[in-house]
Amino acid sequence: MEEELVEKHGKIFLGFSDLRFKAELEVVSKVWSLDRSAEVNLDDIYSTLLYLKPTLKQFEQEIKEVELRTEKSVIVPNYQVLNYFNQARKLQKTVIFVSDIYLPKEHIEKILTISGYNGYDKLFVSCAVGTNKASGKLFDVVINDLKIKPEEILHIGDSEGSDIQQARLKGINAYQVPRAANLLNTSRYSSDKYQEYELKKTASESLFCGLQKNYLLNGSKREGVEQNSSYSIGYEILGPLCYGFVSWIIQHAEAKNIKHLYFIAREGWFLKKVFDEINLVAKTDIISHYFYASRRALFFPLISRPVSEFLFSFLVSKGSTKLSKYLKTLELEIDDERLRKLGFQSQDDLIDAKQNPQDRSRLEELFDSETEQLERLANEEKSNYLEYLQQVEMLSNNNIGLVDSGWFGNGQKKLQQIIEPSNPAANIFGFYLALHEQAKDKFDEKSLGYGYLYQFDNFNNDIESFLEISRMVEVFLSAPAESLKKFSKKDGVLGPVFMKKNDNPKLHPTVAQMHEGALDFVRDFVRVPTQQIPTLPNHLVANLLEKFIENPTEEEAFSIGTLPYDAKAIADDNEPMFAFPEVKLTDLLKNPLSLDKEFKNTFWRSAYYQNHKSPILKFFLRYTQKYFIIKDPSLSKVYDVVYRTYKKIKK
Repeated sequence: MEEELVEKHGKIFLGFSDLRFKAELEVVSKVWSLDRSAEVNLDDIYSTLLYLKPTLKQFEQEIKEVELRTEKSVIVPNYQVLNYFNQARKLQKTVIFVSDIYLPKEHIEKILTISGYNGYDKLFVSCAVGTNKASGKLFDVVINDLKIKPEEILHIGDSEGSDIQQARLKGINAYQVPRAANLLNTSRYSSDKYQEYELKKTASESLFCGLQKNYLLNGSKREGVEQNSSYSIGYEILGPLCYGFVSWIIQHAEAKNIKHLYFIAREGWFLKKVFDEINLVAKTDIISHYFYASRRALFFPLISRPVSEFLFSFLVSKGSTKLSKYLKTLELEIDDERLRKLGFQSQDDLIDAKQNPQDRSRLEELFDSETEQLERLANEEKSNYLEYLQQVEMLSNNNIGLVDSGWFGNGQKKLQQIIEPSNPAANIFGFYLALHEQAKDKFDEKSLGYGYLYQFDNFNNDIESFLEISRMVEVFLSAPAESLKKFSKKDGVLGPVFMKKNDNPKLHPTVAQMHEGALDFVRDFVRVPTQQIPTLPNHLVANLLEKFIENPTEEEAFSIGTLPYDAKAIADDNEPMFAFPEVKLTDLLKNPLSLDKEFKNTFWRSAYYQNHKSPILKFFLRYTQKYFIIKDPSLSKVYDVVYRTYKKIKK
């Protein structure tokens, strides 16, 4: 209401929502202090409101009409109750409605009609009758009006006090249906960390909570949807995350006159889908592109000498890796005889260049010996990539918007270096779900970075919590595509070449269901009745994601925890699972370190714990792992005893 009235009449209506709430509270408190069974109506509330702010007197009738229209626009039926209503009509029962409400009776009649309640017998509205269910006296009015015995009535409602207790005190049978507000996991919508933001909810936040309550009560309104845990994660977590992020990007893009948004592969694949859904309603003139890029494709064309030092900066990974993987990634052609001269037996040699000095020295020598071949390959790739950038209009736009998940800004810096010689006037604006503190030095006045959830945050130096968030985002934003290697030409036609050959990449069914739920949320929320496209503040979405990661339900933990995961993308089924335990009690007895090792290697600690079925193993985790101890100070004394024992076993 306030948004609409301020847009139409200006600053005089700033703070109207607080004033409206205060007026209702004052008049109800005053009336109930004299008689708890008495009831107020809309006119009573507005008389008090106009007393508090007389300058609004000229708008009295208009304000009432706006409130009634707004109320009607956000009402949705409770389908469980509607089903009961239709069954009662088929059985030719007398059906009446009894409501404690300050709104006019004729307005409630309209709401019932548009909600599908047609053919009822009577309607009792507290403000029209002059008394209410909360005191029980409205039930007396109903019994006397119907002229039947109380035990012949079945009252259905969602309030424990007004609908159940008061009805039964009058001898009426009562049945309680779930209350939407009670179904909402309120812990995910409140936080000590973000408490300062919770003093006043915006219209968008209120509508968001209402939409989530409606989903929990009624489920998806779309036919043919399989509503399982994966779909619900999409609707309740991924949908708000992506919607909040993309609507925030749109605000920035319009303010900065950005006409082209480039959604970077692969996480950008689903984010572009979300943008396109929102833009169907927002109708901006921004053009969205799915943009091919990767660490490999952006770094290698910028090769510099010594090439071994350059390649080690982005290509060489921890752990043992086959030499053939590095050669294949670089498309470096070296025969076996030359490899033997450099100290290798074959391309199948396992090398650990990060930890083994001898392996590092051999690999450095190999790279440096092939400097000319590597520079030729890099220059060819750079030429092809520049042609691709020209095709997608990145070399002709002065304001370029990049969209990705995050986290360190390395890709944007490399892209800037590729673009700048051909388009020195370009300003690059990177929009990310989150930016780590270490990303600060990757940006400058011509290449800026913005984080939606976190802006240059160090996550209290808790690297594991940061990694859990980034991994979860990778799972959420999985795409049916392999990572880009480079662009090349075939028969004169430019096209992408991927790190793995996969002619038919598909989403894992669990991820596909999450995406389906998320897009349904986006479609529902972008169409809620507000003056402008609704937005979601970053603190609300950050808290939602953090609480989901910290405390998933059993269904959520199993749904995502059992996904195959290779730390880069959703993987083949033979890869380790995201957060599902393999260590059993017998394994722990044989090797006391096995549980500790597996826990430290899992990708999602809370889900790993949830997915353990053994109470003994769960107990052991809870009282030996710092992750759980620091969350519950009351465990400190028990921890001291158990942890000392555990350390002895470990030794």
